[in-house]
Amino acid sequence: MIHTIARFYNTSDKMTGLFIKITNQMIKNCREKIIPPGTKIEDVWKRDPAEVIEVLGSCIKLNREYKEAYKATKEKVADMPKGKTFDFSETQIFNKFDQFVKRLQKLIEVFSNIQQFDALAKLNLEKMDEIIGKFNSIRDQFKAKRKNDLLDLTHSNFDKEYVSFNISISQLDTELQQFIDNNFSKSKSIEQSINLLKKFENTIKRDALKHNLTSKYNTILTNYASQLEVIQRVFNDQKSDPPIVRNMPENAGKIIWSRHLYQKIAGPITKFPQNVIHSSEIKKYYGNYNTLGKMLTINEMWYYDLWVKEIERSKAALQATLIVRHETQKKLYVNFDVDIMQLIREAKCLDRQGIPIPESARIILLQEEKFKMYYNELLYVLKEYERIVGKIKPICKNLLSPHIADMELKLHPGMSTLTWTSMNIDSYLNHVHQGLNKLEQLIINVNDIIENRIEVNLKNISKVSLVSLPHENVTFTLETFVSTQEEYINEKRNYLTSKNLEVERSVDDLLLIIINYQLDPRIDAVRSEEVKRIKKYYFFYLYNALLNATQNSLNSMKHRVCGSNKAGSNAKLNPFFEVDVQLSGQEVQLNPSLEEIQKAINKAATAVLRCSKTLYNWDQSTTEDDKKQSLYEMIAQDKEIVKVILLLTGSIQGTKNKIN
Repeated sequence: MIHTIARFYNTSDKMTGLFIKITNQMIKNCREKIIPPGTKIEDVWKRDPAEVIEVLGSCIKLNREYKEAYKATKEKVADMPKGKTFDFSETQIFNKFDQFVKRLQKLIEVFSNIQQFDALAKLNLEKMDEIIGKFNSIRDQFKAKRKNDLLDLTHSNFDKEYVSFNISISQLDTELQQFIDNNFSKSKSIEQSINLLKKFENTIKRDALKHNLTSKYNTILTNYASQLEVIQRVFNDQKSDPPIVRNMPENAGKIIWSRHLYQKIAGPITKFPQNVIHSSEIKKYYGNYNTLGKMLTINEMWYYDLWVKEIERSKAALQATLIVRHETQKKLYVNFDVDIMQLIREAKCLDRQGIPIPESARIILLQEEKFKMYYNELLYVLKEYERIVGKIKPICKNLLSPHIADMELKLHPGMSTLTWTSMNIDSYLNHVHQGLNKLEQLIINVNDIIENRIEVNLKNISKVSLVSLPHENVTFTLETFVSTQEEYINEKRNYLTSKNLEVERSVDDLLLIIINYQLDPRIDAVRSEEVKRIKKYYFFYLYNALLNATQNSLNSMKHRVCGSNKAGSNAKLNPFFEVDVQLSGQEVQLNPSLEEIQKAINKAATAVLRCSKTLYNWDQSTTEDDKKQSLYEMIAQDKEIVKVILLLTGSIQGTKNKIN
């Protein structure tokens, strides 16, 4: 418009000058965009290389758009029939901008290298630090030489420095190429190699290195072909009996084995970049890949179908009862089929591998925690049942048989009607737990009475001494001996009477809590024969305890009265009775006499026996005292007691001859 209308710009020189001013203004604006006013050149190096490259590229684009607009205007004016010619010195107009663009292109190359090595540093590859350190040194040298102005076209030494920079970078590229080759050779799998190449592809900017990376894919393809052959041989050798990972269920292990082999051949295919996938080199391997992939898929589906059929068979085990009794041992066991847990494990393993599982298997899988909880609860219940029953003392086994039957009745639904799919298992377990707690409390009470009230008292009775013989070196006068024994025996008689009554009441209490235990109406009550047997049993032990106390007492008195100092014996017994020797006329007499001493001994022995006269037989609380039966007759008729009594009544006879 200016060229056509303005008279001042009707010459070529003036229009050329106008364009040169426009060009200079564009260059100035580009400089300010690259190095904003108020900032230093050092700030450019601190910026993100990608950002700097984008700004430099926009300046180059400006030059290109400027030239295209000039060319389009020139062609438009040329098509006008009467227009002025639009032909000016393009060299003068664009030369300075073109020189500026060349500088920008070189700077783009420099910053691209900075961007590349910064990205390589972030890969954190082993021994990459050495290469990054060398590049930083090259960059710092270049920066030090360009402290004044990166964009000053009047300094021709920039080109020399740029050439020196490129030579150093080329040498560094050789080291980088060797580094890439070393890392590539260390990659053990194809997928690792592809991933490594992709990392370098996303980072490397220089064409020489990119071409080398592309050539690596041919090597990977060759390795992939070898891997296909190896997997083909492995599949043919092991398909009938594939190896299974440790702790992996059998069916799931076979399915995962087939899938794993398939992933080993399919994985690299998905990792290859698009240009390699569509290349002619890889297409020749597609046939082998498709054939092997089809075989692996069919093999996997075959194992999968077998597993699905196993599911239906395993589900039938859920209809079994919760508890079962062993036919010969009669012991109770939790009736949980291990195939169900196997099914759950297989379903879980396949689900983790992303393999779809049937809805029936998923339903069982969702109930895994419930089945485990019920199994552990039932296992605990049966162990508790065995523990509690094991605490029953042998004497009470028959007596508590109705109570055990009552507990078995509570367990019975788990053996007859309840299955693993039942809805009321929780209430059943709660009912059983209550029954176990109640039964255990009964057994604890029974054992407590037996141990602390019956057996302890029986033991105390058996240890009672019915004669007072404080020391072996004590000598009695006849009067003292008689009076001492009478007082002592009276005291022990009262003690034994109370203990007899206490044991009898303890046995009654024992039977009472057992009889009063609330049983199921379908269970027969405690039999009266068992009640009588228990009372008879403990009465017999009471009799034995009293017999033992009587016998020990008589034996201790016999030992003290009839004991003698034998030659070589360490025991030395002092005389038992104190006797005076008196002269009566022409005869020597003892005072008291031997007959009197024997009578005193006999009297003491009789007193020991008579202790049991106040110990009445049990179940005579309503009988009058003069008609009650005592334990005296039983004790007095015992052979061992009779034997000791006879020895005591003749105890002085052996001494009589010596004394005479």
